[in-house]
Amino acid sequence: MIETNGNPAGHRSDPTASSLPAQYAQADGATAPPPAAAIGTATKVSGQVTVKHADGSQEALKDGAAIKVGDDIVTGADGKVGLVFDDGSTFALGAKGHMSVDEMTLPSAQGLGGKQTINVDSGAFSLASGAIAKGYPDAMVLKTPVASIGIRGTTVAGQSAPEGSANTVSLLPDADGTVGQVSVTTQAGTQVLSQPGATTQVSSAFAPPAPPVILSPQQLQQQYGDTLQTLPPPPSPEQLQQMQQQRQADAQTEAEQQAEAAANEQAEGEDAATEDAATEQAQTEAEAAQDALGDALDAFFDSGFGDFGPDGDSFDDLINDLNALFSTFDPLGPQGEGEFDLNELIAELGEDITELIDEAIQDLIDDLEDEALDQDVNVFDLSVLGSTYTLESTDGETDYVIGVAGTNDAVTVSGEMGLGDTFIDEDTETDADTLTLGSGTDNVGWRVAGIEHVNLSATTGYDNTFIIGSDGGTFITLASGSGVDS
Repeated sequence: MIETNGNPAGHRSDPTASSLPAQYAQADGATAPPPAAAIGTATKVSGQVTVKHADGSQEALKDGAAIKVGDDIVTGADGKVGLVFDDGSTFALGAKGHMSVDEMTLPSAQGLGGKQTINVDSGAFSLASGAIAKGYPDAMVLKTPVASIGIRGTTVAGQSAPEGSANTVSLLPDADGTVGQVSVTTQAGTQVLSQPGATTQVSSAFAPPAPPVILSPQQLQQQYGDTLQTLPPPPSPEQLQQMQQQRQADAQTEAEQQAEAAANEQAEGEDAATEDAATEQAQTEAEAAQDALGDALDAFFDSGFGDFGPDGDSFDDLINDLNALFSTFDPLGPQGEGEFDLNELIAELGEDITELIDEAIQDLIDDLEDEALDQDVNVFDLSVLGSTYTLESTDGETDYVIGVAGTNDAVTVSGEMGLGDTFIDEDTETDADTLTLGSGTDNVGWRVAGIEHVNLSATTGYDNTFIIGSDGGTFITLASGSGVDS
C-alpha cells in the first residue's frame, strides 16, 4: 500500500481519500442496523481544542463529545485530546496538532471487512489499534503529509510535519506487552518496524524512510510522554458494546429529528405560498432594489475607476446614493425596515472572491502533485554529489534534488524544469541556497522548498510556473529590461 500526501506547502491533498464520501457502515450487509451517527468519543480534553464538522460548523471540543467521520480536530499551543473509537482503538493528539478521521467501517460479526483511515497533518500523536487492525494487514492506516503508516495490531507514536520537515514514527509494546508491526511507506520505499522502540524518520514523500534505530523506554517517554499520558486506555468488551448500542440509539433519534424538521419545513413552505399581495409587492420591490444595486455596481466597475477611484468625489456620491436608496429595507435579508451599508457588502464580496481564488490555486497545486506522483523519480543527494551541481533535467520524470542543511547549495539546471521537478532543503535559517535555471525555455509545474534564491534571469519572458513551500523567504531574480512583467 503506497499512499502519500507529499506537498511542500503542507496542505493535505490525498486525491484518493478526498474523492470518496464519508463512510460509516456495518460490513456484513443488508441485515445490519442503521449506520451510527458517530464513530468515537472525545476524552481527556485539555486546553484549547476545536472541532470543525463536515457541515462547516465549528465548536470547542469537550469530554464526552461524539466524533464523526470527516471531523477536523485542531489543538492549540496548550491543547491535547484523547479519542476512543467504536472498534476499541484509541488515539491521542498533542499540542499544535491537526487530525481527521477520513474513513471508518466497522468489521462484521466475524471480524472481517473493517477499515479505518486517520489523517494527521501536524503534531505529536499516539495510537493503540483495535478490532479493525486485527482484520487484515493495513486495514488501519494513519497518514502524514509525507508517509502512509500501516497499523498491524499494535501501539505506535510519532510526530507529523509538512513536506521538508522531519516526520518520526516509533513502535511501542501494547499494554499487555505484545508487539505488532507498522509499515512506513513513501513514494520511494517502505520500512517495517517490528521491535519495541524501533524508530524511523522521513522528511519527504519522495525519499525512503531512514533505517530504524532502537529508542530506550526512557527515550520514548521523553519524546512522546505527554501524548502517551493522554492516550485513553482501551475499553472493555462490555464498555465497547454499550458504546455501539448508544451509537445506534443516537442515530435513530437523529433520523427522527431530521424527519420532523423536514415535515416542519414543508409545512412552512405551504404557509409561505399563501402569503397575501402585500408580501408579493414587498418581494417585487426587493428584487427591483437588487437590480438597481447591480446596475450601479456595473456602472462603477465599467467606469474604469476614473473619477470613481477611492479618492474621487464620484465614488463618495455613489456610496451615498446607494445607501439612501436602501435605507428603508435590507434587500439581502428579511423584508422590512433595515440598514444597508454598501461598504460592508463590498467587503463581504471581497472575502468571498478571495476565498474562491485561494481554493482555485490550491486545486491547481493538488492537480500538479497528483500528476507528479505518477512519474518515475530521480533523486539527486547533494551530500553525495557536492554542494555545487549542474543538473541535466530528465523529460517526463521527476528530478528530486535534496540539499544539505547548513551549506550554501548552488544548483544550475541545464534543460527544462518540468512537472514535479523539485529542489528541497530543510534549513531555512542558516544557509543560502540558490537554484539557477540556465536555459531559455518554458518551465512549468516545478517546485522549491527551503530554497532562499531562485534565479530566472535566463528564462525571463518564458512561462515559469512553480510552487514555493518555505518557512523562510525566497528571493527571485528576473532579467531587467523590456518584456519583464513584474
